[in-house]
Amino acid sequence: MSRRLSEAWPELLTILAYLILPLMLYAGVTIGSRTMLPVDNLYQWPPWQAAAIEKGVSTPHNALISDLVIQNYAWKRFVLGSLAGGEIPLWNPYLFAGAPFLANGQHAALYPFGLVFLVVPLAKAYGWFALSQIWLAGVSMYVFGRILGMGRGGAALAGLVYQGAQFLVISAAVFPMVAAAVIWLPLLLGCIERIVTLVGGRADSRHRTVLWAAAGAVALGCQILAGHAEFTYYTLLIMALYAAWRMAVEVRNRRDERRAVRESVAQLLARGSLWLAGMVCAGLLLGALQLVPLFEAGSTNFREGSASFEEVRAFAFPPRNALTLLLPNFFGNPSHHTYRDAFSGRIVPFDVNYHGAPNPNGARTSSWGVKNFVEGAMYLGILSLALAGMGALAVSRTFGASIVRRGQAAFFAGLAFLSLAFIFGTPLYALLYYGLPFINQLHTPFRWVFPLSLAVAVLAGFGAEGVESARRAGDSTGNSRDTGRFRWLQLSQVAAGVLLAGGAAVLLGVSLARLFFATARPALERVFLGLAGAADAFPSVEAFFSYNFWQVLLLGGMLVASGLVLLLAVRGGSWIPFACGLVIIDLFLASAGFHAAVDPDLLGHTPDAVRWLTDQPGDWRITTYDTVGAGTLNANTPWLFNLADVRGYDSIIPRQFTEFMALIEPQNGLQFNRVQPAGSVAALESPLLDALAVKYVIASEPIDSADFRPVWDGEGVTIYENLSAAPRAYTLPVSSEVRAGDVREALSQYSPLHHVILEAGESSGSAPLPAELQAARISGQSNNEIIVEASPSELAWLIVGDSFAPGWRAYVRPADSNEDAEQEAEITRVNGNFRGVRLAAGDWIVRMRYSPRSFQLGGLMSFMGVTVLVFALGTWVWRRLYRPEAMATTTRSVAKNSAAPMTLNLFNKGIDFVFAAFYLRVLGPADAGSFATAIAAAGIFEIVANYGLN
Repeated sequence: MSRRLSEAWPELLTILAYLILPLMLYAGVTIGSRTMLPVDNLYQWPPWQAAAIEKGVSTPHNALISDLVIQNYAWKRFVLGSLAGGEIPLWNPYLFAGAPFLANGQHAALYPFGLVFLVVPLAKAYGWFALSQIWLAGVSMYVFGRILGMGRGGAALAGLVYQGAQFLVISAAVFPMVAAAVIWLPLLLGCIERIVTLVGGRADSRHRTVLWAAAGAVALGCQILAGHAEFTYYTLLIMALYAAWRMAVEVRNRRDERRAVRESVAQLLARGSLWLAGMVCAGLLLGALQLVPLFEAGSTNFREGSASFEEVRAFAFPPRNALTLLLPNFFGNPSHHTYRDAFSGRIVPFDVNYHGAPNPNGARTSSWGVKNFVEGAMYLGILSLALAGMGALAVSRTFGASIVRRGQAAFFAGLAFLSLAFIFGTPLYALLYYGLPFINQLHTPFRWVFPLSLAVAVLAGFGAEGVESARRAGDSTGNSRDTGRFRWLQLSQVAAGVLLAGGAAVLLGVSLARLFFATARPALERVFLGLAGAADAFPSVEAFFSYNFWQVLLLGGMLVASGLVLLLAVRGGSWIPFACGLVIIDLFLASAGFHAAVDPDLLGHTPDAVRWLTDQPGDWRITTYDTVGAGTLNANTPWLFNLADVRGYDSIIPRQFTEFMALIEPQNGLQFNRVQPAGSVAALESPLLDALAVKYVIASEPIDSADFRPVWDGEGVTIYENLSAAPRAYTLPVSSEVRAGDVREALSQYSPLHHVILEAGESSGSAPLPAELQAARISGQSNNEIIVEASPSELAWLIVGDSFAPGWRAYVRPADSNEDAEQEAEITRVNGNFRGVRLAAGDWIVRMRYSPRSFQLGGLMSFMGVTVLVFALGTWVWRRLYRPEAMATTTRSVAKNSAAPMTLNLFNKGIDFVFAAFYLRVLGPADAGSFATAIAAAGIFEIVANYGLN
């Protein structure tokens, strides 16, 4: 036991060491008193702006990461509020007149590591979550490196490169679901590697295949539950490519060793394919609880139509962004509000640009790139790139690598090449756009920086392994018995020399430019003015030079330090700790300070305008009026105070709602995933806006319309009441029914407050007449349910001014009866977007509940996935513990003949119980009884047909 502990101790220390970089980055927002939420960003918009000076907020630390507070924080608050109320957060009634919530996925409410948001106060939870995911990224890559055969040093360095990749660290600061989605790929590739190795290895070791398949299934399930479908697609694609590559290398390896005949190769392919397919299927089942509803929601998303190939390529990086592989902040940084003057050493704020105006890319910042910093982050470190370049050379026999290692290096070198080609929008992107299903819906080729980061980390690990082998193999005189390792030694010497020479040249060049700036100024100014966008950020060439002087100085220092580390390795020193330390420092300096670290007390401020709105009685919605881009009560911020809004900001918005809003005015904000504020008085006066029950409009500019009267003023905003707003629930006679082939055209001709417009169908009578609505009373509601009391005097439609979606069900009963009298009624989409139920004359209580089949089916599938894994692992444990050839004892006999069958029977009954609950939920009591009767009848018939022998 002590030997095992002594062997495991270094591994545990290495795993703990992956906390160093996350703690350096997030100490202030975890163990410190600050919050990672960019709450200060709220104070750049009315009405919070009125309290900015009082709260000590002048300029937001990083205006680019507002999504974390107006999206993710709002999501997490909603999840916590729903769970506290005893509800699953299936439906969101606060945005877009209501929309599916859980199905959208990016809230990561089902992600296992999201438990931190349930047990830690939200203001602190974001820091701990980011720390945990960055740590897991390093551990995941370390495990993969060890599986690939790297030594502890090479694998440790690969893990540091991956966890500190700027793409990952920056994503954690604004898109926690992206960070959670990308950390699992190294572990998944490691599981594939082990499965392929085991099925092709010795028979006595194949029993461990089930463990790696189970680990891979759990990892894939976690990846899916992180909720970002785009990265799930990339993960599955890279897994498939790696599995095919490894199987091909394994087959070639067998043939080269002259021990594989056609039958054994076929068995290898069959076994490997079955195990890998089983792992993926089990993982998809585990993630089905999120995946199935997400598929349903995605099929009705407003972005369902695809962009052209050239349009997608236009979203890629411009060639000049390659500079950020060496200078991560060359195109500025939204969290940099000052620069140190290279001549005087003074700290100078960014106030105005070369044109005497604020920077259009972010006032008082240094940003000037074509891609914003979050999308453009791709820095991986200087030593990392040098070692990765060396590691890519393992594809050559010259360096004495095995066939498997050469194959692995070739795969990741090819992945790095393709990733770069896709990131920069080369014509090679056509391989994806035209070659794979659904990927033309993804308009983000720059996100291939994710596979690039993975490939560089693995190749850097291979490079470190080669250098370490060279260090142990011989000295610089060539006294080595291993020619391949001696060539690694030569390569290390050359790389060290190039890095040292390059670093010295950079340091000398930037120092000379500083000393002789007056002479070089005309040339530097031409460069400055010739760089598109630079003049938008910097007031002068001196400022541009000063800002970049320190960056280039740091680049030169990192080049020299990297060369010295490799030189230390060549001279036989213990270089890995220095290499790891340099990687940590390099990647920390590249990303430090990007995330927010603000006073959590800023979250406690409620503007008076918001307080007034929350005090108003009734069931109504709001919107804003904004023609100048003031950001008044910005998207999703009313949700923080449980105010229902017709606007919203999300990546999945029901297409039917965006089409409805487009009839009010063109929705130019959809390219930014937003349903926009009203931009004209004509839009405010639209009867379609009235139908959405928009009673209050918040504006920072006057509204000139007789339909709107000001009711509150202050904090830089005026709240107007819409005098024509419809109640949220009302009835209209069936005689006002319009059957329309084109609902959009019908809505433009008829007012939805006087007609009921349905999909094309056979008209129920004569030409419809306009009718006056009769208000209904909402007597109860929650996130997933609404109860309405209506008393139509004739056959009528009850219309609830909330968005229709598949999964809504209606139950009707007379007002003087109890709940046992409820009868399910058909619920119909009316007036293009809303929910309608037909009612006879009388007094009725109508209950509408959101209970989507996709969630129920996904839950059942995830249960099946858990069941498969538990059964497989239980079988594996039983087979490892039970030995048929062992001497029979009383205990063994009881275990075999009683305990095992009893456990299996209980397991089966548990499955039966869950299935019974499922079909009872789906079918309802009456239909479930009929279903059970049918099953019993079928069982009786089967017994008779088999003469009772079954």
